Amino acid sequence: MTFLGDIKNRILGLDILRAVAILLVIYGHGALFVPQKFIPYYKLPFPAIDGVSIFFVLSGYLIGKILFKIIQNSELKPKDLLNFWIRRWFRTLPNYFLILGILLAIPLLKSGIIAHDFNWKYLLFLQNFSGPHPNFFPEAWSLCIEEWFYLLFPIACFINFKLFKNKKKAVLFSALFFLIVPLALRLFCYFFNIGTDFWDANFRKVTIFRLDSLMYGIIGAYLANFKNNYWIKYKNICLVLGLAILVGTSIYTKIHGGGLAYSVVWRYNIKSMASLLLLPFFSEIKTIRFKKIALVFTFISLISYSMYLINLTIVQGILIPKTIWLLGLKENGQVSLLALKYLLLWFYTISVSYLIYRFYEKPITDLRDKIKFNNNKN
Repeated sequence: MTFLGDIKNRILGLDILRAVAILLVIYGHGALFVPQKFIPYYKLPFPAIDGVSIFFVLSGYLIGKILFKIIQNSELKPKDLLNFWIRRWFRTLPNYFLILGILLAIPLLKSGIIAHDFNWKYLLFLQNFSGPHPNFFPEAWSLCIEEWFYLLFPIACFINFKLFKNKKKAVLFSALFFLIVPLALRLFCYFFNIGTDFWDANFRKVTIFRLDSLMYGIIGAYLANFKNNYWIKYKNICLVLGLAILVGTSIYTKIHGGGLAYSVVWRYNIKSMASLLLLPFFSEIKTIRFKKIALVFTFISLISYSMYLINLTIVQGILIPKTIWLLGLKENGQVSLLALKYLLLWFYTISVSYLIYRFYEKPITDLRDKIKFNNNKN
């Protein structure tokens, strides 16, 4: 595990949250390989905990910490925004375009045609901007939401700063915009029954309806930066409240089925709020007694981005079927075959993600860290 490098500057609690989030995502996707009679028991943790909601809030929190440092130390000039975007894009774009390129190359090499459902919008993260995400590369839906938030929120802060000449007002009005507009759009569609028949595709995975999810992380970063005494003082209370919300929403959806208003409008705010309430407690965890367990969480956290991008299309769609074919096994739905597929899901997702991280993602990130844009190192 020498590739972990120096982990002294990492926040273990956030690594734990990120690791839990990706493990929940893979666990949920693994339901495809669970016999039907066991599915109700297998899905017992859902919909209490949503790994993607944790990712959104964590992303908002981490970029919020960076943005607030920029805002405090500069006059929020265009070069500051450019510096922020370049460093973000070094972190997020290489893996995305690597997997996108692989998924395009495979059918092109086999049959000479472009993959079905691919279009130019994938190059600009527009494929689910205002409508359902296509079937091609389905993992990418959440990345589109994050990329647009990374682009638009700093622009909103910049514009509001030019209008009000006040940094705190600039952040406040930008935050209100990103909290109110997506919620208002969901409410509008709910009252006029627009797309409510398929809430998962038409709302949960659509960029304009989910930008507020990352905003809760920004709120967390603001509190951690400027109200740190309260952030630390009430961390245990917030943890209990966050867990209570997760359990309460789970019981509610199990009993009442969630309801249309909850599914279309409110679930995203509630899940994000619960994830935000977990942050004070976990952001203060710097170490734990069991060092090897801490290393496992850090390891999973480091490869989590690759795990997310490959677990469905690459692993479930390509590697597992190819392995079953090479082994000469027939698709008969037997429990033993499903168990093998389930084990392969975890083995391939973790091992391939490690290779991507070790030989592709980390070198690019290291290159980013060697580049100093305007002497502002994030």
